[in-house]
Amino acid sequence: MTNSRPHWFQSRRRFFASACILVLAVSVAIPWYLNEQEQAVARLLDAVQNGFRSDVDRSLAHARKWGAADEAIPQLIEVLKGSRTGVQPQHHINAERALAQIGPMAVPSLLTAMAKDDYRIGANGALRMMGDAAVPEVTFALEHSPRSEVRAAAADALYNLAANGMDVSLSVPALTRALQNDQDSNVRTYATFALAEMPTASTSAMPALIEALDDSNKFVRLGAADAIADIDPGQAAVALPLLVQLLSDSEPSVRYNAAISIGKFGPHAESATASLLNALDDAEAVVRAMVVSALGSVGKPPETIVPALIREIERERSNRYRWRAVNALGRFGPTAKAAVPTLTVLLENEGLRASALEALKQVQPDANPN
Repeated sequence: MTNSRPHWFQSRRRFFASACILVLAVSVAIPWYLNEQEQAVARLLDAVQNGFRSDVDRSLAHARKWGAADEAIPQLIEVLKGSRTGVQPQHHINAERALAQIGPMAVPSLLTAMAKDDYRIGANGALRMMGDAAVPEVTFALEHSPRSEVRAAAADALYNLAANGMDVSLSVPALTRALQNDQDSNVRTYATFALAEMPTASTSAMPALIEALDDSNKFVRLGAADAIADIDPGQAAVALPLLVQLLSDSEPSVRYNAAISIGKFGPHAESATASLLNALDDAEAVVRAMVVSALGSVGKPPETIVPALIREIERERSNRYRWRAVNALGRFGPTAKAAVPTLTVLLENEGLRASALEALKQVQPDANPN
């Protein structure tokens, strides 16, 4: 008997049969593939927690093979959480390395993590390991993230990358715009920090930094003054009035950093000497210590500063504090000869002997103290 079914019916039956086979294959393949991805992520996390660097590298390569590297990002970031979870330093290092090798696709998650104190150090470490490759994505987040805490983390990350020798100069325009326009004071403050770490590349930001000396937030103002000192100490005249004012701020941390910034201007900050001398009576020893160092850096006029430093050595009992005064005196060279008796007495102090001896060599280059 001949087959009376039309040709089109035979074709449709074969099509449906093929479709059923395909669906069956996909229904088997997808769970298998997802299972392989899960195993790849688990293998990577185990290497991070328990392995050596080579184990992490091999496991990450395996995760990449199965397209699972990006799936591991949230769990790797969780490893970066602070020591309260009992995570050991090697675990942190392994997680940082894995995230750094995953590359720019991990940057948005790392910046989000940086906004939380428990993750900040580890996330910064991963970005530092990632190096220059992280800069474009971090800069994009600085300019385009709708979340102020992420923009602040991005500016902070650029600061840390620059401080660790990475080339982040392409971010200077974005940092300048953030300093000028961002509504969040933390973003503007971190922008000043980052710009200060690139004194050559940041010269174009000088007008924005000078403008920021009038910012509504005192930490932005302080950061701007400090950046100006790093970029061009010759601009002391525009920044010193603010810094002298901040030497009397109610917050010790502000006074402390104001003294540091004044010292960075060196001899250009001679007009601030009187204010620094007054600040030697600050209630906080850590502030006074920075004031002493600043006086040594400014160095003018020596006839006023040297006697003040001698008095500080004689009235303070902390070796850590007096060590700064001794080093400051040494910077004056022979003009600090009046300090010789005081420095000679310190040769009997085991904690200060080496510093006092070095200062005496600078003050009396022809003498031979022993």
